[in-house]
Amino acid sequence: MRTIKNTSKKTNISIVEIDIVEGCQNENGYSLTLHFVKFKFKLAYYIHEQKADLVLSILNQICKTIDLENFKKLFMVILTDNGKEFSNPLSIIIDSITEQQRTKVFFCDSCARRLKGSCEKKHEFIKYIIPKYSSLLNLS
Repeated sequence: MRTIKNTSKKTNISIVEIDIVEGCQNENGYSLTLHFVKFKFKLAYYIHEQKADLVLSILNQICKTIDLENFKKLFMVILTDNGKEFSNPLSIIIDSITEQQRTKVFFCDSCARRLKGSCEKKHEFIKYIIPKYSSLLNLS
């Protein structure tokens, strides 16, 4: 039997695991997290609803801020789940201004935490500070 070794740590592919951290169930408040696996770095953005256009707006703002070429280098691959906030993958993949491909998007089963292991592990650290279902409204 042949064994296949995981060589992902040896590649220069920049993978970003994107997910949502929920706040209180009785208020609209979510944190969109972007975990850069290679750099072990996470960004979090407050969104008031789990909507695809809000996620797209944040990604577009990042792309505009760092420019398209840097976006392509940092966001080579986006790994996320199939939540409604990621329901328009083509708008994430294609830059709306240049109509160029800027990333690749792959989906994993939202119940299989191991598929986005780095992101989920970092969420545990967030929950040490902000317990699950705590309000996110006062965060900046």
